[in-house]
Amino acid sequence: MAQFYNPSGPGGPQQSQAPRSGGYGGGGTPMGGGNAPAWGGGFDPGMVNMGANAAGQFFNGQMQNVSPAAATFYRSLKYYFSVNNSYVLRKLGILIMPWNKKRWARETSDDGDVNKKFARPLHDENAPDLYIPLMALVTFVLVTGFVKGTGGEFSPDVLQNVLTSCAVTDVLLMLIMYGGLFFTQLSVPTLDLYAYTGYKYFALCVVTLVSLILGSLGYYVALLYMAAALGYFSLKTFAQAVQGAHVDPQQRSLVVLACAVLQPLSMFWLGAGW
Repeated sequence: MAQFYNPSGPGGPQQSQAPRSGGYGGGGTPMGGGNAPAWGGGFDPGMVNMGANAAGQFFNGQMQNVSPAAATFYRSLKYYFSVNNSYVLRKLGILIMPWNKKRWARETSDDGDVNKKFARPLHDENAPDLYIPLMALVTFVLVTGFVKGTGGEFSPDVLQNVLTSCAVTDVLLMLIMYGGLFFTQLSVPTLDLYAYTGYKYFALCVVTLVSLILGSLGYYVALLYMAAALGYFSLKTFAQAVQGAHVDPQQRSLVVLACAVLQPLSMFWLGAGW
C-alpha cells in the first residue's frame, strides 16, 4: 500500500485511503444509488414562489383590463333582452300591422343602464331588442326542418344548412349596411342594427306557417304582405336609428331607404331558398 507524508499529522507517514467515487459533487453516494436526490430537488422554493407570484400578478392585471369591457358588453346585451310578455305581444303586432302606428320615436330614459339615452324595450315598444330576432331565428330553422320533413326531404343536414344560410346572409347584410353608413359618415349602434335586421325572421315564420295551412297560394300572398310590412317597419325604424352630424339630409334619406329595402330583399332570398 502506498504511503504519503501528511504535513498536518503528528509527523509520521500515514496510510492513505483509496478515493471514493462520488455522485453529485462527490457527496459519497454512488450514481444511481437508492439515496439519489429526487428530480427538482435542486430548485429553490423561493424562486418558484416568486415566479408563481409574478405570473399571478400578470394574469390579474390582464383580467382587470378585460373585465370592464366584458362587463360593459354584458350590460349592453342585458339591455336588449329586457323584455316582458306585454312588450313581445305589442312588438309582434307592430311587425304584422305597422300601418296604423303613429309614433315611431323612441322614449328617452336614464335608468343607469349602458344605453342611457333611450328607454329599455321593457318600457318602450319602439326600442330594438334581440329576444324576438333570436327566438324567431330558432323558430324559422325548426319550422323549415318540419316543412322539409312533411315533404319527405328532411335530413340531418337541413337544420345546419338553414342556420348557415341565415348566418351568412346576416353577415353580408351587416357588411353592406356598415359600408354605406361608413362612407356617408352616418352611424347606428351595432346591436341596434343587428336587432333591426333580425326581425325578418319573424316575418319568415309567419310566411312559412301560412304556407303549411293554405299551400303555395297562401305562401305567395303572405310573402308579399309580410315583405311590404317589413319594408314599412324598417323604413320607419331606420329613419329614427340612423344618426349623423353635418350630413346632407338627402344623402341620409337614401341610406335609410337602402337599409329598409335590404330587409325584405334578404327575406325573399332566405324564403326562396327553402
